[in-house]
Amino acid sequence: MPVKALRGISGLYNDGILDDKLISTFTLIANGGAVWTAFHEIAQLNIAKELNKRGYDSILEYEITSKTQKNRWGRAKKYEADIVSGDMVWEVKPIGTDGTAQLNKYMTDGDLMEGFTMKPITDIDVIKDIKMMITFDKPGLANYSFYKYDKFGDRVTVTSTAVKSLYKKRQFAASVVVGGIILGTLAEDVFTGGAGIADDIPSLAGALGSASYILGH
Repeated sequence: MPVKALRGISGLYNDGILDDKLISTFTLIANGGAVWTAFHEIAQLNIAKELNKRGYDSILEYEITSKTQKNRWGRAKKYEADIVSGDMVWEVKPIGTDGTAQLNKYMTDGDLMEGFTMKPITDIDVIKDIKMMITFDKPGLANYSFYKYDKFGDRVTVTSTAVKSLYKKRQFAASVVVGGIILGTLAEDVFTGGAGIADDIPSLAGALGSASYILGH
């Protein structure tokens, strides 16, 4: 999904216009078959919302210019950090993956410092009865994982591969529903990365509500 669309949808989420079910649905469908990217962006959106609750503005996919690497044209290479708020940065990774190397790169090239740790963000609706949890075990590092509740109310871990498989089974039908509405009213805003997503909230919410139902919410 275009960066402007990601930032625009983040603003709607921070303002409470869209809930986590609709945000997850939008992110999954907007990324098409790139499910791993969608998982990453769902985590980004929820961290940004938590920061917003604490009074911090944040930028998703913050552009950084490398101090050492050059592209094939000999110019300084540019890349994006996951979440930046002020001079603080966070790297987002799936659970069990260490993002220290990338975090250090962001801090060096972007003159940034590692973001503070927070309590886990839990019970983020992703698809059907599966939730996402985001933990902050080290400063500047955020790791997401999935789970669901069993009949006793205990958390049971769900692998990201299992979540992907579940989404793939329902992806086409949900995408058709959203596509039929979005292509008519949101194409410019969403698929070209325009900043006017908020102008089409009724159409967006209606489309995502229908798709969310198909995805099992």
